[in-house]
Amino acid sequence: MTSYNNCTEAVLAFSQLLEQRGLHLSRKEKVKAYAGDGRYVNEDRIFTTTNEVYHIKCRPRGRWIPKDSTSVSPLGKELDLRYKFLIGIFGAGDPSLSGLNEDTMIDLLLLEEGGHTPYLVTIFPQTAEFLWCHAFEAYNLIMRYGTLPQMSFQGMHGMTLCSIPTGWMKKWARPLVGYPTISK
Repeated sequence: MTSYNNCTEAVLAFSQLLEQRGLHLSRKEKVKAYAGDGRYVNEDRIFTTTNEVYHIKCRPRGRWIPKDSTSVSPLGKELDLRYKFLIGIFGAGDPSLSGLNEDTMIDLLLLEEGGHTPYLVTIFPQTAEFLWCHAFEAYNLIMRYGTLPQMSFQGMHGMTLCSIPTGWMKKWARPLVGYPTISK
C-alpha cells in the first residue's frame, strides 16, 4: 500500500498526477488558513496553464469524524443533525467530513468569477488518498443543506468551517493509457 511520510511528499505526488494528465502547472503557492486558537496552517494551491486551481487540504491525522450525537451540546444539535443527514445521504458509507474555512471557500469562488475553475482536494498521506470536487458544487451542497454553522464554537472564535461529506468527493484516479491496436 502506498503512503506518504508527510504532506509535502503527498502534494508533490499530486502535482505529478496532474502533469500525467497533461495539465501543466503554472505556479504553486501556500495559502494561510486560520486553524483556531490563534494558530494558522499553510494549505497548498496549484494553478495550471489552463486556469484550473487545485486548493489542497492535507490531513496527516486522517479523517475527521463528527462526535457521537449524544455528546453534542444543545447549541450544536441542529448542525449535528444536518451533518449526520448529509453523511447518511451523500457519504457513500464514509462517516467523515472534509472542508475548509469559509474565507478560503469565498476566495475560491472569487477565483471562479475571475475565469479559473477551482477544485477542492483533500489528501490523506497515510493512505495515499486524493479526493476532489469542484469548489462551486461543494459550496452549493453546503448552502443547500445548511451545513455552514450560523452559531458554533468555531464561529465564536472567528473561524467558520464549510463541511461536506468526504465520501461525496471523487477519488482521484491515475489516467488510463491505452494505445490503439490494429487487429487483423
